[in-house]
Amino acid sequence: SMDGTLTEANLNQINLSDKQVLIAADFHVNSEGLKLDSLVGDISLSDAFISYENQDLSIDTLFFESLKNEGQRDVTFRSEHFNMQLDGGFEFSTLLDELIQINEQYRYMFSSNMQGLKEYLKDNGPTEEPFDIKYKLDLYDISPVINLFDTAIYVAKDGKLDGTFTNNGQQDFTLKANLDTVKYANINFLDNVIDIDANNLRDTSNVLTLGYVRSDKQVYANTSQTENLTVEAVWDGKHIDFRQIIGQESSGNYAEIGADLDFFPDRTELHFDASNIIALGEAWQIAEENVVIFGKEKIDIKGLNIYNDNQSIDFDGEISILDDSAKTLQIVFKEVEVESFNPLTAQEYTGQINGTLNAQNLYFNPLFFGNLNISDFRINDFLVGDVRGALKWEDKARKFGLNFLVDRLGKRIINLRGDFFPSQRDNQLDLRLTLNDANLKIAQPYIEDYFTELDGTADGRFLVTGKLSSPVIVGKGFMENGALKINYLNTLYQYNGDFEFSKNLISLKGINFSDAKKQTALIKGA
Repeated sequence: SMDGTLTEANLNQINLSDKQVLIAADFHVNSEGLKLDSLVGDISLSDAFISYENQDLSIDTLFFESLKNEGQRDVTFRSEHFNMQLDGGFEFSTLLDELIQINEQYRYMFSSNMQGLKEYLKDNGPTEEPFDIKYKLDLYDISPVINLFDTAIYVAKDGKLDGTFTNNGQQDFTLKANLDTVKYANINFLDNVIDIDANNLRDTSNVLTLGYVRSDKQVYANTSQTENLTVEAVWDGKHIDFRQIIGQESSGNYAEIGADLDFFPDRTELHFDASNIIALGEAWQIAEENVVIFGKEKIDIKGLNIYNDNQSIDFDGEISILDDSAKTLQIVFKEVEVESFNPLTAQEYTGQINGTLNAQNLYFNPLFFGNLNISDFRINDFLVGDVRGALKWEDKARKFGLNFLVDRLGKRIINLRGDFFPSQRDNQLDLRLTLNDANLKIAQPYIEDYFTELDGTADGRFLVTGKLSSPVIVGKGFMENGALKINYLNTLYQYNGDFEFSKNLISLKGINFSDAKKQTALIKGA
C-alpha cells in the first residue's frame, strides 16, 4: 500500500485533458496490477479538490474498489455525492472503448453526417469480446458534480438509476431511472421516470430502441405549471417515431404531438404529424406539409404552420450552425390572441398579435428583428393600448434601428426610438424615451408584492445610453395624480411632483405626498 499527498496536478499541462483541470488530494492506494484491466484492490482520496474550467468541487472522500473472481468483476465507486456499483464479466478497457465509440457513432448520426459515420465505423467497429454488466447508481447529492460541467442543471438528492449493458453477438442496453426533481435553467420537472430498452446498439441500420419518459409536474420559472408530461419513442433502424403528451389542469390546455425522424445519407428530417392541441378551449392544428431538415451547416424549416381558425404562427427559413451567418428564420404571427400564452405567465394578458419576427445566429449570438403589433393590449384587464415595435437591422452600420410605440385611447403615451449597437462593448444604446401621460398603473402587476392601487401619469423626456445590461438614463419628468398603497403599512398615499434621472442617481425634486387624513409630506433628495 501507499499513502501520500497530491498537492496539485494540472491535467492540461501533462496532456491528460484538453480542458483546464486541477486536482489536489490526500491518497491511499492498496491495489495490484500495472495495467487497467489487471487492477485489483482499492484507491481512496480524501480532502479532495477538483477544478474544471474554473468550476470547483470539494469532496470529503472518494473511494474506488475493484475485485475480480473467475472472470467476474465487482466494482464500487462512491463518495458523499454518489455510489456506483458495476457487476459482471467485463474488462475496463473494452467498456471504456465501447462507450467512447458509441458516443462518436451517434454524434455523427445526429450531425447528419452519415458518410463520416461510415468512415468512422471502418476502424471503430463493435468489439467481438463479450461482456455482461449490471450497474446501479445511487445519486445521494449529484448536483455539485454535474455543476462542474453545466451549472444550469440541478438533480434532487436520492435519485436512483440501474440497468444493464451486454454484448452477446449484439450490444444491448437498458436504463431505469427515478428522479424526484430535475431542473434545467428555469424549468423544474417533478417526479420523473425514465425507461430505455435499446437492442443492437452498434448497428445503426437495425437498432431497435424503446424509450419512455414521464414527469408528473412541470413548473416554469415559478409562474405557471403543467402536468403529466409523457414522451414515448420507438427507434427502428433509420426511423424514429415520437409521441409527446402534456396537460394543464388549471386551464384545460392539452397537447398531444406526434413526430417522425428519418436519417438519410446527407440529412436528417423531422416531420410533425397530425396533432391534438387544445389551448383555452380552442383546437389548434399543425399543417401537414411541414418538414425540418438538419444538414451539416444549417437547419431548414419549411411549412411549419400552427393554426386555429384565423390565428396562425408560421415558421419558415434557415438556422445556421455556423457563426456569423445571415441565414434567417422568419416567424409570422397572424391574429394571434395574446391570452393563448397566459398559462405560461403569472398575469392575465389580452390583445392580438400581428407581424413578423426574424431570427439569426441562434446558436451563437442571437439577433432578433422585425415588426410586431399588439392591438388592444391589456394587463389584468387594464388597457395598456396599442403596442407597436419595429427593430430593423442595418448591416453596414452594424446596428439595430428601434422604434417602440404605445398609443392609448388615441394618444401616444410612450415612444422609445433610436439605435442599438450589439457588437460594441460599452456604448451600445443611443435611445430617446418620451412619456406623455403614460399611466403608471401599467407597472402594478410587477410590484404588487410591495405596492398596490397604483395610479397616476408620468411625463418626461429621457436619453438612454450605455450597455444593454446596465443602461444609463438621463432626463427629467413629472408625476401627476399619483396614488399607491404601501402594503406593509396598509396605507394609501397620493403624490405629485418632479423627478430627475442622472447617471447613477434618481433625484426627487419635490414629491408631495398625502394620506387619507390629508396629512402631507414633501420629499426632496436623491
